[in-house]
Amino acid sequence: MKVDEIVYFKQLSEEEILTHEFLGKSNGEFLEQHTNHVIQNFIEFLKQYPDKLSDIEKELIFLACKYHDYGKVNTQFQKYMKTKKKPLKWLQHGFFSSCFINKKYFLEKYGQKKGKEYYSALVTAIFYHHTRECPYLIPLCNDFEEDFETYVKENGQKFIKEEMRNNLNLISLLFHYPSYGTVSQPSLETWILYSKIKGMLNRCDYAASAKENTIEEEILENGKSIADLVLEHYSTLRKSQQFALNHQKENIVLIAPTGSGKTEAALLWIGKEKGFYTLPLKVASTAIYHRIKDEKGYNYSKTSLLHSDALDLLIDASEKQQTDNTITNIYEDYQRMKRLSYPLTICTIDQIFKFPFKSLGQEQFLATLSYSKVVIDEIQMYSSRILACLLVGLSMLVKAGGKFMIITATFPELFAHLLKKVVGEENYLIENCAIEDTLLRHKISFQKGNFDYEKIMESAKNKKILVICNSISVAIMVYKELKKLNSDLTKGLLHSHFIKKDRNLLEKQILKFEENGIWVTSPIVEASLDIDFDELHTEMCSADSLLQRFGRCYRKRTYEKENPNIYIYETGNAYIYDGEIYKRSIEKLIPYQGKLLSEYDKICYLNEVYCLSEIKDTKYYKEINQDIQMMRDIYPMKYKKEEVDDLFREISNVSIIPDSILIENDLEIQSCINTINQTEDFEKKLLAKKELLKYTLSIRYHYGNKKEFQEISGTDLYRLKGYYDSELGFIEGEEKFEDRNF
Repeated sequence: MKVDEIVYFKQLSEEEILTHEFLGKSNGEFLEQHTNHVIQNFIEFLKQYPDKLSDIEKELIFLACKYHDYGKVNTQFQKYMKTKKKPLKWLQHGFFSSCFINKKYFLEKYGQKKGKEYYSALVTAIFYHHTRECPYLIPLCNDFEEDFETYVKENGQKFIKEEMRNNLNLISLLFHYPSYGTVSQPSLETWILYSKIKGMLNRCDYAASAKENTIEEEILENGKSIADLVLEHYSTLRKSQQFALNHQKENIVLIAPTGSGKTEAALLWIGKEKGFYTLPLKVASTAIYHRIKDEKGYNYSKTSLLHSDALDLLIDASEKQQTDNTITNIYEDYQRMKRLSYPLTICTIDQIFKFPFKSLGQEQFLATLSYSKVVIDEIQMYSSRILACLLVGLSMLVKAGGKFMIITATFPELFAHLLKKVVGEENYLIENCAIEDTLLRHKISFQKGNFDYEKIMESAKNKKILVICNSISVAIMVYKELKKLNSDLTKGLLHSHFIKKDRNLLEKQILKFEENGIWVTSPIVEASLDIDFDELHTEMCSADSLLQRFGRCYRKRTYEKENPNIYIYETGNAYIYDGEIYKRSIEKLIPYQGKLLSEYDKICYLNEVYCLSEIKDTKYYKEINQDIQMMRDIYPMKYKKEEVDDLFREISNVSIIPDSILIENDLEIQSCINTINQTEDFEKKLLAKKELLKYTLSIRYHYGNKKEFQEISGTDLYRLKGYYDSELGFIEGEEKFEDRNF
């Protein structure tokens, strides 16, 4: 940050001095102290990232940091701070903080049009800086001016030089709750400006409340970035990796086959910048997190994991390494992860890309991504709605100043068309490195009907066999059938409905599996675990998922035998896939029967399935375009945060404890719950919660009737009727599995 900018902002912050008369926090901190802390956090950010914001963005964010809590001078808030008794009429301070912004200043400095835009973006960001509904925006409500005069004006006058008056007309806000009536839709540029102001204000404010002196950790570790650490591991780079390294300043789409070092290519592209690495599944993000952070990987400790298991993983790592880190310190690290403070964050797409829905509370993600680099891994795995949200989000990201990289093994013509349509082909480079891969790894056999159990068992005598089923129920059934034939060769079953302590063990076992035998799984292994089997038997699925499954077999080896190593069965169990795409996936696969496939063949196959001219009249294509248009037309605050979460339920889950687990472990579980709710010892609370989570598993909301989920008192968990078995997992609704004794 330039010296004159630092001086300028410090002078602005000292224009009005808040006396110690006004309390700002329940811990006794004065308003002046907190405000200065928030401002200082923003100044520290500008020192780290001096060129990521425009001059007007810097000024508006600074003013938001300065004025955001001025509404706390209201007499009702100050009375509550001193007596801890909530008044009958509670005033949300953010609404009245906006009254301290002088519109005249902006009109005189920037002119009528721009001045009004900047003023509206600023007051809206302050007004909504806490995600709370405003009673003053109900039609015909005239209480705003009256409450200002009664509760705010007298104290406000103590640090405003001119006569204190309400400078905010509610109609000046960029948007209102729909119930307030119609106002013009803010332009995308204005929405992005508002998001940057509010998002950066929130981050500086949250950090100050946590007594942190920065919102961003330093990127370099011992003078090295993640890209430097990757380069130390490689004497030569593959074409895809070199392309990523050479184009760090551009948005890129990189197509590279499974097993070609795509993760390293993404890390090289991130370079010395702040980065987010997104994946479709939580288990995949956990695997990448360990690969980057652990000593056996790249040992880049400035890596965070943004999902519900992150705290558990931090505690486990500390215990394993026998560090002196206390639980309290570990929890503080976890909170910094949630505040997006780490240089590199590994996460799923739903955690950072909900901002296109324009619901309150998501602005900090767009604000942070505006100066970051975002990797989208395996974009083809998302549904039409999430794909639409992602594409619109990328277009907003580009306009906000951020960078993106799409890295995928498969990128059909349809996806290329949609990206061009929504983001604009002038905004990115595309490079296909898959066609350069001459490694021949897969020969397929396709047949209608159920799995050939005899064939699977015969192969398992001298090979590692992977069986992938389209659903958990089918995976359990297939496992049981194979177990009946030969229990010694049927080694394991893996799907998402195992409680955490069992699933962690199963994942470790399949990763280390080197003997002959069979593992049966659900689609969970498609893009998550780095496994390499000798032979794959899979149910037919959509073309993109099918090619992902190929990557779990002969991952980095040339296949030179005459018999196939990929066996595909059209069982009819395909309800989770789009019907038209599934049908086309079968039709276009037939010509490749018995052929040793090159990476170019796979690209051709995928493009044939998703051929734009052939599917443009399908329901699938129309739904994607409808979803894109819906995302573009969303009005601010049309959706509340909870409603947006529901729209993402296909990758967002609810945590449950199966009834049978709850009954069998009643004493242990209740002990954990009692500790969480009754003890004052913070560390004991966290350890009890960690222990409690070992008995949980995640279930998608559409799996089962929401009414059947019963809250477990004293927790944020649910119980669900069903039987659990440590070998087979959980099935909803059943009291026990049939034929368990094979």
